Amino acid sequence: MRKTAVKAAASPRVGPALARLRARQRAASARRTRAKQPEQKAAPERISQAKPRSRKPDGRTAPVSPAIIQKVRAPKTESAKPSGATSPQPTSVTPPQAIKAEQASGPRFPPLRGHLDVRERGRLAGWASDGSGRPVRLRVLDNGITLGTVLAQTFRADLKKAGFGEGRCAFEFIIEGGLSDTEDHAIRVERVEDHAALVGSPWIVRAKRQPVAPARAVAPLPLPSAECGQGYLDYVDHRRVCGWAQDAARPHLPVTIQILDNGVLVTRVLANRYRGDLDVAGSGGGRHGFDCLLPVPFTPTERHVIRVLRDEDGVELRGSPWVLDPVAELGADVQDAFARIVQNLHGRKNSEQALGFLMEQVTALRQKIADQATGRPRKAQERDQAVRSGTRAAGKAQAQAAGRILFVDDYFPDPTRDAGSQAIFSHMQAAQALGLEVVFAASREQVAPPAARALLEQAKISVWSLPFCASVEEGLRLEQHGFACVYLHRVGIVSRYMDLVRLYQPKARVIYSVADLHFLRLERQAREMEQPELLPRAARVRLLEGLGALQANVTLTHSPVEAALLHQLAPGARVCIVPWCVQTVRKKPRLAGRRGVVFVGHYAHVPNVDAAFWLVREVMPLVWAHVPDMPCVLVGSSMPPSVQALAGPQVQALGHVQDLTPLYARMRVAVAPLRFGAGVKGKVLDSFAAGLPCVMTPVAAEGLALPEILQPLVARDAAAFARVILALQDDARATAVAQAGWQFVKEHFSRKTITGSLKTVFL
Repeated sequence: MRKTAVKAAASPRVGPALARLRARQRAASARRTRAKQPEQKAAPERISQAKPRSRKPDGRTAPVSPAIIQKVRAPKTESAKPSGATSPQPTSVTPPQAIKAEQASGPRFPPLRGHLDVRERGRLAGWASDGSGRPVRLRVLDNGITLGTVLAQTFRADLKKAGFGEGRCAFEFIIEGGLSDTEDHAIRVERVEDHAALVGSPWIVRAKRQPVAPARAVAPLPLPSAECGQGYLDYVDHRRVCGWAQDAARPHLPVTIQILDNGVLVTRVLANRYRGDLDVAGSGGGRHGFDCLLPVPFTPTERHVIRVLRDEDGVELRGSPWVLDPVAELGADVQDAFARIVQNLHGRKNSEQALGFLMEQVTALRQKIADQATGRPRKAQERDQAVRSGTRAAGKAQAQAAGRILFVDDYFPDPTRDAGSQAIFSHMQAAQALGLEVVFAASREQVAPPAARALLEQAKISVWSLPFCASVEEGLRLEQHGFACVYLHRVGIVSRYMDLVRLYQPKARVIYSVADLHFLRLERQAREMEQPELLPRAARVRLLEGLGALQANVTLTHSPVEAALLHQLAPGARVCIVPWCVQTVRKKPRLAGRRGVVFVGHYAHVPNVDAAFWLVREVMPLVWAHVPDMPCVLVGSSMPPSVQALAGPQVQALGHVQDLTPLYARMRVAVAPLRFGAGVKGKVLDSFAAGLPCVMTPVAAEGLALPEILQPLVARDAAAFARVILALQDDARATAVAQAGWQFVKEHFSRKTITGSLKTVFL
């Protein structure tokens, strides 16, 4: 304070009186600050602690000069040596006033006292106390990375004698594997709550910097004998080396080992990890294991010969060397290596270069997958051989026999969802039966739902989806000239992809499957629901469907009625009538004891929503007038709230049902009350196949050449619809009609029939 006052007085800008005033103010402020600080407790008797040590250049410690000790410490007093201590053993502890740790940032943490007494590469020991009587939790960090935590609660007699509670404030921390010799370490011991550091830390350990192994480590060495020690290399992968090592001459001391990769030293590890199996076997208390997580994993694309040696005498452990061959697949190690490279990139330029490289590799990998799928390299080799041997014609015939067909739709097929899915899946199975390799692509779904993927994988149908390709366009480009046929399902698909198919698959036969004529459905909807605004849209779709039929090599339809309309729209187009396969129940149906009316439909389709309302509001009240307890069940996917609201005491709205077999088995009658629509109705065929009679409108019966016994099932209005339902309550009549419908589907919609019809289309 006096120096400050003198300087202030000497300043030419401040007068002497003002300088003296400021000096007095500073002195008074200093006295107030000292008055607020708590009085220091009397220092307990000095207890023994480890002899102070200085740091050598190689990271080891050495005793500090006695002259230096006298400058920084008070005279020592003798104390009892703690029992059970091992070398190096603390001999003295500095007074609590002299070794107080840095204070906590907040007033709620009491001052930390303690000292880091033992600092070895495999072990830390010392003591810590905050005066509260509770054990202090300490955190051990290496270069800022937490190695673990330890509770200072071990008993030490010297601490009890010095007045630190009951003496239970010592700790010992074992560094598993020891500190690596190939890198620098800053070891810090701090209190967990407020990061207050313990006196004696941080401890700086310098690397020994040995980039290569000693000469003895490269040459083949004999396996250890009973005289030279024990140990075994248990396991090695690209990130981990583990085993155990022991010196038989000194079984209770840990052994340092070297890990070498292709003759180059990777790291040194202290084998001091506890293993119960070694303890049971009587190997020095069991603390001879090592489990080293490598700082830099072995490169998975190279061959590695891993050898593990004892550092002291170069004896190689049993089980060493261990050979890691280059990986042939993108396993976890390779993925981890890629991830580390990406994480270590800095700067936009480096990131963009890496991104460009990765995109090139992605493109190359996608092209490789496409080439493997199309067999392009093999076909090129076969063509060259055919040209050289003069059998070119035979080569062409063989290439044509091994054809591939691509099916494209809006969504992945789900036969339980809609008739369109049933049709395209049936045609894919027929193509497989004809010897074609089938590939499916969905234009509006980049990833297949789990159920659809399982269905296609079980059928051995390949799928275009991420990560192979993100769109149908990309798949066509990658696998150009790779298909004998391309099957485009529905008018939206043919209008979007016809030109791309012709560009990338110029030799492929293009098949346009209409599913149903969309323009016809829109025209009927406009008329039935009095929506004239739909007519311009219907006219545009009519033009697209006619154009698609003209551009395609073959146009498929399921209905003779629609085949006639297509001939009018596209004169000269090749139109084929091919339905789809419908699986029937094995036994002829019997309807005695069954009750209820069921309507099944995909409610994202507008005609089915209208049909549900018409059935519940117009038809079923006429039925309930005669049979009040007749249940009506609505089933189907994508059921909107408006249809669900129809549920009541006599109506059940079940929504989507994965398996309809149990439901069909207890129902009496199925219905198809469609007032508008187009194409052959899957719900009618499914009902017949399940052994149920199906009451239907003329729109629902369109395209089906029903036999005479089934024709009375067609009803034009609500009253006629209700009368047919009531007539089918007679067991004999209902059973006869059900068996006729079952036989009709079995004869005209079998897999054999469909495959035979598609043979001239696909081949």
